[in-house]
Amino acid sequence: MNFEINENLIIWLKLIFREKMGLDFEIKHINSSQPSWSILVENTLEISCAFIPNLYKLGNQNNLPCSKISIENFEKIYFQDLISPGIKEAPKSLLERKGSHIHINYDFIGLIYWCLTRAEEIYPKNKLLDEHSRFKSKYSHAFVNGYLDRPVVDEWFYFIKFIIKQSLPRVSFSDNKYSIYVSHDVDSPSKYRFLRKRDLLKTFASTFIKQKKYSEAKNILEIYLSRDKILDKDPFNTFDWIMNISESKNIKSSFYFMTGISNKGFDSNYKINTNIINNFIKKIHQRGHLIGVHPSYYSYNKPLMIAKEGLYLKRICENLDIDQTRWGGRMHYLRWEHPTTAIGWEKSGYQYDSSLTFADNPGFRCGTCNEYQMYDPIKQRILNIREKPLIVMEVSLFHEKYLNLKSKESVINHILSLKNRVKSLDGQFTILWHNSNLDSKTMQEIYTSILDD
Repeated sequence: MNFEINENLIIWLKLIFREKMGLDFEIKHINSSQPSWSILVENTLEISCAFIPNLYKLGNQNNLPCSKISIENFEKIYFQDLISPGIKEAPKSLLERKGSHIHINYDFIGLIYWCLTRAEEIYPKNKLLDEHSRFKSKYSHAFVNGYLDRPVVDEWFYFIKFIIKQSLPRVSFSDNKYSIYVSHDVDSPSKYRFLRKRDLLKTFASTFIKQKKYSEAKNILEIYLSRDKILDKDPFNTFDWIMNISESKNIKSSFYFMTGISNKGFDSNYKINTNIINNFIKKIHQRGHLIGVHPSYYSYNKPLMIAKEGLYLKRICENLDIDQTRWGGRMHYLRWEHPTTAIGWEKSGYQYDSSLTFADNPGFRCGTCNEYQMYDPIKQRILNIREKPLIVMEVSLFHEKYLNLKSKESVINHILSLKNRVKSLDGQFTILWHNSNLDSKTMQEIYTSILDD
């Protein structure tokens, strides 16, 4: 595919700059023997930058080089260089100043486009995907070049603000503040209540006969036979505990419920439109927390299925007199095919998705820790859906197929290292923690500690 600069791209770039900086910019592409970008700030300062064609190509580029550009005279926070995909060697001089014009010898606009559109994940070959058709982090440019733990887009914007401030001290940027966004995929609202009879019998027999845990076996039956509610003794019923913790820290939790079953082996067993689940949803809403959708396993590359499942949840909530100003959710198993999945979210009428992190490795898959408007790099159009990038999914840290961290301290330290970088850039730290993975004291201690300021 030959890349072309069109009006949609310019509008999208202006929108991204407006949201990141709090200012309106004039952005132009200069098509000459040496193509470049030009940005006009406050009708006073012109910032131009190089144009690197490889940053606009779609598909995985195993040989795409990467460099680190050292920064001098910069109000350093945690980084002292700028990650620069697309170039083998850092330029001798990053900035060239001449009066009211500054030229940057790197295509930071190309970096923004490349990261936010997930260009390297378009048309992926099967070898780049895992058993759930998810792009493996080890094939990402960020992992290969050691910067998955850095929000490189945000770092570049931070630097651009710095150089603008040097030339225009009176310029006022948007006052962003660090925030934390906590979400919970409700794959299993109960450990036993929604088991298939065959699985129940197997679990009960193992507990009662083999393990001789008679009291626990009795609890399994009581939980399974409950018809009006999920019992408090249910190990996966951590909803009240989650909301109590969130409320103590002035946080609103978001709970994403499944409304469809497209794969009985991987999707949840509960049905959304039942009294037992509806009562949970009403309780969450009454306590001031948020409801969202968790599209089923096979929906990720079927836009109409995503839309259907999302609209079904809205109808249920409408019948329960639940009204929210904003609706969003996350794909089951973090399955994603760009831009197909995003188009499904667009068709659903929801406002945001929060799926984009690598399942096997937490970090900044999109190069940013801030929500942004999505863009279709195939049809070159702005999508009417926003991405709230997921930074950490708890399973990525301790599952044996992923990082497989063994100690409580190693899990906490890994999460806090990412969180601290988000805080340094006044970003949003978005995390996913399943209600079913808060069934132990250790997990609860980890979860509570990472929510602390």
